[in-house]
Order: sequence, then structure tokens, then C-alpha cells
Amino acid sequence: MAWVTKGGNVITVRPLVEEDRQSLNNSIINDLYHRDSMNDDFFYDRRAISTVYEKDNKPIMFVKGSTVLRLDIQFCNNSNHRNNAAALNELSKIIETAKSSGFSELVFNTDSPLLKAFCCKHFGFVELNNELRRYL
Repeated sequence: MAWVTKGGNVITVRPLVEEDRQSLNNSIINDLYHRDSMNDDFFYDRRAISTVYEKDNKPIMFVKGSTVLRLDIQFCNNSNHRNNAAALNELSKIIETAKSSGFSELVFNTDSPLLKAFCCKHFGFVELNNELRRYL
């Protein structure tokens, strides 16, 4: 697929292929925002759609599209740690249902250090770019 931008540049889009790995890896290594939190395998996830945007056959950017289930959690009483923890333990059912439904990850945001720690410890979430992710 190709199109002409407002500036007259021709941009093409194509699927990511194995031959792109070195260029992708170089761009991650040199990226202040991703070099410590990402590697090239992230874009080669078989459950995702990864593409390369190019100009003159030179990559401009790599894009990964994932099937993600975003969670929003609202507790009725943030101080009731026992009940909140018991209810959170039911997330394991959501994780299994999401996985069997074809989702590749669960994502949510929180400012609560306690909730972050609980979800990372008990459910395998990882913090990445200010959000919690659970890869399925």
C-alpha cells in the first residue's frame, strides 16, 4: 500500500519480515524511550500485526497492532484491602477468558502503588510506559 503525503512524499506500508530485524533492533537500541523496555521480538509476536512504514525503501517506523483487552477498575472502598484483594483474585477468570477468546494482552492504568504491586506479584502484570500489561 502506498500513498502521497501533503508534502508530496510517497509512503509505503508493508508487513514486517524477518529481514527487518536488524534495522528494527538498531532503531530500538538508539531510542531513548524504548531501549530499556523493548526488544525486536516484541514486534514479531505471531498474535499481532506488525507493519513497516517506508519512504524510498527505507524504514520510517514500525507499528505493532495487538488484540488488547483494556480493564478499568473502580473500588467502592479503597481502604478495604481484604475485600479488594479477594475480588482482584477473580481476575484470573478474566485472564483465562481473554486468552481463550484470542486476546494477546490485558492492559490497565493505575496511580495506586499498592494495586500495581499486587497485580505484578499475583497476576504477572508488568509495568511498561506508565501502564500495566499482562501478556497472554
